[in-house]
Amino acid sequence: MYKRQGNDGEALRASNPIHQYANLYERMLIVGGSEGDGLHPHSNYPGEDPLWQSRFLTAPWESVVALDDADDSYGLGQGTSFAAPKVAAYAAAIIELWPHLNASEVSQLLLETASKDSPLYQDNTCGANGNINCGTYYLGQGEANVLAALAPQGELIIPASDTVREGGHRIGESVAQLSGAYGDALASSDVLNEVAMIDEMGRDYRID
Repeated sequence: MYKRQGNDGEALRASNPIHQYANLYERMLIVGGSEGDGLHPHSNYPGEDPLWQSRFLTAPWESVVALDDADDSYGLGQGTSFAAPKVAAYAAAIIELWPHLNASEVSQLLLETASKDSPLYQDNTCGANGNINCGTYYLGQGEANVLAALAPQGELIIPASDTVREGGHRIGESVAQLSGAYGDALASSDVLNEVAMIDEMGRDYRID
């Protein structure tokens, strides 16, 4: 679930904030529009509220969009109306690959893997009193990074049974070794190519 936050260039505010609905809030992402390594000047932002900051992500303000399917015309679209669907698409891609994940897990993953490369995160002079980190003030948790979200989280394990739930062995604990009499038979057998590995979220990867 995502929320488009507006194009007024203002801090978020609400008379009836969604913060009070924990079962919704923990599944929600609030999306602003980024430009370069900062916030687009017309995009709203979380401001001083740590609850808005905790669920806020950005995505590029501009997108190439289809204008006319009949003649394949394309143009440039702008605004948070284009930024928010990008984040929704990232979430949908993750769920498509690993449907056992729920909205809370996927939204939290996107928040935790967001890019904080903006120099705003090195500045702590924002807010009314000039003592709030400017990165979280304007960008929340950062710019959504789908490649980081798709990458394995935590230490990979090799499943030891037929189900992920029963766990397995960490890579550092897994050793396969043959007697020297077999030469390079193990390496040349390709038996360790494309081995199924599981990350801490139960997502499967093929590893050589």
